[in-house]
Amino acid sequence: MKNVLLYQMIMEGYDFGPFVTKLVIAFNKDEPLKAEDFSVTVTKQGGAFDSAPIVEGTRKVTSVKISGNYVTLELEVHPSCGVANGFRVETKDEGEGKFHVGNQWAYPYKHTLTWKGTTFELERTGIIMPLADSFVRGRFAASDDTTVLYGSFVPPEAEVSKRPLIIWLHGAGEGNWFGTQDVSIALIGNKVVSFVDKPIQSMMGGAYVLIPQISTMWMDDGTETYTKNGTTRYETALTELIQRYLADHPNVDTERIFIGGCSNGGFMTMRMILSQPKMFAAAFPVCQGFNPEWITDEQIKNIAHIPIWQIHAKNDTIVPFAWSESAHKRLLEANAKNVQCTWYNNIADLTGLWLDEKGNPWEYDGHWAWIPVFNNAPHTVINGKETSLFEWLSMQKK
Repeated sequence: MKNVLLYQMIMEGYDFGPFVTKLVIAFNKDEPLKAEDFSVTVTKQGGAFDSAPIVEGTRKVTSVKISGNYVTLELEVHPSCGVANGFRVETKDEGEGKFHVGNQWAYPYKHTLTWKGTTFELERTGIIMPLADSFVRGRFAASDDTTVLYGSFVPPEAEVSKRPLIIWLHGAGEGNWFGTQDVSIALIGNKVVSFVDKPIQSMMGGAYVLIPQISTMWMDDGTETYTKNGTTRYETALTELIQRYLADHPNVDTERIFIGGCSNGGFMTMRMILSQPKMFAAAFPVCQGFNPEWITDEQIKNIAHIPIWQIHAKNDTIVPFAWSESAHKRLLEANAKNVQCTWYNNIADLTGLWLDEKGNPWEYDGHWAWIPVFNNAPHTVINGKETSLFEWLSMQKK
């Protein structure tokens, strides 16, 4: 007979992805429990599409906490530990320029526990996602029959006074390419949950957060391929979703609506301020994918009044750094009064927690310029004062 234990896993958004950090197991023993007596093995689908291999690895148990008939095992986390990531990357090449990449739940993804030489199979009953679970999930149908999923966070006591709204637009990897129908992918595929954590919420004085998830990518021109002229099939749907959200949440301060996004989402951030220049109080496009050839000088003049802070890494091999640099220079030439920029040479750990084998800060892909954003790392000097991205954002108003 198999030894089977019920458990829940706790998954949290990190700079490097959604990692399983704890296992809460129905495990009652009448003796002291020590971390060194436990070992955990992970079996997961590790690669892309239907040829994805099944991989196996171990997780180090760093601490044990007992509460009644349950034990919580805390697991070691490091960006090099691929089996700790609850997602896998799925790709699909349909030819004719249709190449889809998306984060998906790894299936299978299971744990096996060994305690003092006895092995137990773990049967999962649920997933706990701190911070991500504070979002309400919703579905919106636009007038053009486009469906948008979304996560919505309402700050405590929002009914007391007007609060700002942060809109974040995901990258291509967090779209619903493969029918997952789960906005959680857009919440913890990157560390978007930091927007509802205490540091940023305190800085913003409590903010609504709206995270849309679309079925393909923001740069889809209607053919499921990358736009060649800056158009997108999702402009109407996103505009209508925002309008509906404002109608459903009358305490959103419409003078303080902020929009940002990364890569494909950075493209859509630019698309929205170009088409709706009076809607937003500020924008923060990150490694944005809007080709400067698609923007006329007249359009630049039309958005020069909008406070914009651009973030990009010079070693980005996915979206040319020159695209953000060009937009920033053209705004300055158009006499924009409140445009900021942060250009990184590379994207490396800023927390001091994650080091490589040589003891240097862990270095990420140069495209991942959203990492410093979620850590509120971009800073600049404004009026003689060192000011962070979200401090700056909190001061903007139409």
